[in-house]
Amino acid sequence: MREELVEASSSSLRNHRISKSTTVVGRTACLLEEPGRCPERSPKRSNARQNMIPRNQALKRPNGTVIDTGRAKRLRLMGFHGISEYEEAVAPRESAGDQTKAEVFASEAFYERGVIAVKEERRADGFECFRGGAALGSARCMLELAACFAEGDSCPQDVIAAVALFNQAHNLPGFAEVLGAELARVQYKLGKSAFDAGSIKAVEFLTAAADYGHPGAQYELGTLHELGWGVERNMDEAIVWWGKAADQNDLLALYKLGECHRDGKRVARDSAKAAALFSRAAELGHVSAGFEVGWCYFTGWGVARDFAEAFRWFRKAAEQGDRTAQSLVAYCYRSGTGVTKNVEKGLAWSKGRGKGGSVREQRTMTEC
Repeated sequence: MREELVEASSSSLRNHRISKSTTVVGRTACLLEEPGRCPERSPKRSNARQNMIPRNQALKRPNGTVIDTGRAKRLRLMGFHGISEYEEAVAPRESAGDQTKAEVFASEAFYERGVIAVKEERRADGFECFRGGAALGSARCMLELAACFAEGDSCPQDVIAAVALFNQAHNLPGFAEVLGAELARVQYKLGKSAFDAGSIKAVEFLTAAADYGHPGAQYELGTLHELGWGVERNMDEAIVWWGKAADQNDLLALYKLGECHRDGKRVARDSAKAAALFSRAAELGHVSAGFEVGWCYFTGWGVARDFAEAFRWFRKAAEQGDRTAQSLVAYCYRSGTGVTKNVEKGLAWSKGRGKGGSVREQRTMTEC
């Protein structure tokens, strides 16, 4: 059975054209097993070894009772051989009873508990829940675990392990149809991690997620086309992808398109359109976009001139650390432009210019 498992893992990874297939196959086969029982890997090869589930560790249901680990392993192996755990679990059994039902839904219970833990900022507990559900064959838990390894969230960062888990989940029957949105989300995270690591795999993952409709991936793919990183440099293609992301209110894409229309970069220069795009991005929390909106109102560029509205946006951006906005808030207070004149406050804002970063630095921070 172990040979069949390794063979199935190897086949799936070859189909996805992942480099270093030997290393990945070893991790795929042993990712949820005791590291010491995996002869293909030395202790120094994996920085996530301490997070693996020991073969002799008891897995428990939400009510605290121990799950039959032999059955858990069978369910996990069934996923590799194209058999649904639900299909097997609902088959007629003379002694099924409540225990079988608990085992069937245990993996999803792990997932639900993990999601709650993450929402409550108990990320380490969430990781453990996802790890437990992944051992029982939950595709959702495998995806969440892959995301954790991709970002180093509650565990050492390990992109190879993340990809192995991703492929394991992706190969489960009917996975793409049921969990398409979650698939795209993890592909986006893998793409970002691969880009940070300088891996060309970033293009593959981000393209897959963008094609599905993930706005973050669409923005990142547009940026790759803008830079010519891993793809042919093509500003027109970049604008197309930014447009798709902006249609879904991605604040970074909205800001980028605003810049394009402000500067006439591969599109017609349009002050009204730029102001509208900056305004949408600012409403979503983009700091530099808030400054741009204030400047539009201050100069009457693309909108009717309104000093009070300009001051409101300058103040908002200044409070979030935009140095140029801080300077303009100080000027408005000293001159009484758009706000009641108050020299003291003007001086205070002038002294506070050191807070936060420059407009360019803030843009970089926002777009990380």
